[in-house]
Amino acid sequence: AQAKPNPNCERTKCRRRFEFPPFRNSSTSVAQHSEMQNTSGKWRIVTRNPNVSTTTGVDWEKWEAQHEPPTVYDPPQLKTGYYRTGGKVDPRWCAMLCCSMADSRSPWCRPCITACVPCCIFGTKFVDLREPDDFFATVLREESPDAPDVMRGVFWMQDNVTAPEQIITLSDAEWRTPSSGLKSTRYNWTRDSTCWGLSFYCMPHFKPDHPEIGNVRIEISPSGKWIWMQGDQLVYIVQPHDVIRDGAGQPLDMPAGTLMRLTYNGGDPKNKLNYQYLLSRVAFKHSKDGAIVKTAAYEVFQQQLRYEPVYRCSCCGVGLCLNDDEFITATKSLSPSQMYMPKP
Repeated sequence: AQAKPNPNCERTKCRRRFEFPPFRNSSTSVAQHSEMQNTSGKWRIVTRNPNVSTTTGVDWEKWEAQHEPPTVYDPPQLKTGYYRTGGKVDPRWCAMLCCSMADSRSPWCRPCITACVPCCIFGTKFVDLREPDDFFATVLREESPDAPDVMRGVFWMQDNVTAPEQIITLSDAEWRTPSSGLKSTRYNWTRDSTCWGLSFYCMPHFKPDHPEIGNVRIEISPSGKWIWMQGDQLVYIVQPHDVIRDGAGQPLDMPAGTLMRLTYNGGDPKNKLNYQYLLSRVAFKHSKDGAIVKTAAYEVFQQQLRYEPVYRCSCCGVGLCLNDDEFITATKSLSPSQMYMPKP
């Protein structure tokens, strides 16, 4: 009888690391695909999108025939009333509006976080994003040569106000093909040095092989216009001739290659838009000499890191019992102090 491979063998572990369930149009059969999914769970397709198959991924031909690209950037989460249900504060957002536990600069337990987290999660580092040059060089060091150009650089999650995270890289993902990869959420992904940020930081370290918590699966459409990620996460890649307008109909200065993150009910663009933000490239590595080049979005990012809002009621520099307008104003005040783990 043929000997079974030892699951603890380093060669077996390495082989499993690079197994990758195929996307649509691959010659691999569904049976082979399912076998690979069972072998390496972090590659498993998790979706709430009716246009995404758990076995073959996205049928992009059907997708692009049914859905028009977005032409408006008007984030619902930056509008008054988003955080209320029936006129009352939705319990999900109480920590944001009432006690500032989820404020990007929340001081609660911060000394404990900065002292204890590196001891509990080895490799954790802290960075002040107001002086990011060394940090940019570190996170761009592990760019994959197979990463598509649109994924290269350092991205700021602009207007992602309900999540305590600021900076991410995508070029360090495991790129199996130029259009498909797997990004670990443990590495080169910063979170605020707050209690809320700590919860986001710990989850992928506790479940590194989970297909949603520890990883983000990335699939780029053949047209180069869309990216589908795990669950209901959609990204539109702004094209050179696109005209993106704000909610008032005014054209926005949005460079080609900007990644517009979109969440619709049920993951379907035919339904209501629930959430919208930008992955704005703030820096990238020059292709010739490797120098770090900063973009116009970097200046906007630095302004928000230094912005000091004024509150009716505050404690230790953060607002308390915020109304909707105050909260939306407070979202422009970002935390310079971030924790992250460099990719080994």
